[in-house]
Amino acid sequence: MGAMPKMMESMKKLPELQKKLAETPSTGTALGGKIKVTITGDLQPAAVEIDESVMTDGLPAKLVSDAVLMAMQEAHTASSELSRKKIAELYADMGVPMPQGGAGGLPGMPGATAPAAPAPPPPPPSPPMDFDPAGLGGIRAVD
Repeated sequence: MGAMPKMMESMKKLPELQKKLAETPSTGTALGGKIKVTITGDLQPAAVEIDESVMTDGLPAKLVSDAVLMAMQEAHTASSELSRKKIAELYADMGVPMPQGGAGGLPGMPGATAPAAPAPPPPPPSPPMDFDPAGLGGIRAVD
C-alpha cells in the first residue's frame, strides 16, 4: 500500500480514536490514595472520591483542597499523556512525523493549544509637528 492510501486509511480511524479517548477515564490520587479524582479523556470531571478517614483525621481544609487539586492535575497529565501516545501511534501508522506540540495540534484532543493571541495593535500615529523642518508646508498637489 502506498503512502497516501495508508495515510487516508489511518485518518479514517481518527474519529473512532477521538471517541475512544474521550470515553477513557484517567485517575489521579493524593494523600496516599485517600483522595482520588477521575476525569474523562475529554477532560470532563467524572468523580471525586475522598476517603472518610480524611474527614475524621481533622485535616485542615487547605490541605484537603490542595490534595484534590494535586489529584486533578495528575489525572489531567495522565489523560494528556495517553492521548499523545495514541496520536503518536496513529501518526506512526501513517508513516509521518508527529507535528510539533503532539496532540495539541489536533482540535478536540486534550492538550490542544489555544489559538495564538492576535498581534498587538500598532502604536498610534505620532502627533503632527508644530513646525515644518523641510519647508514643505506651503507645497500643494496640483489637480
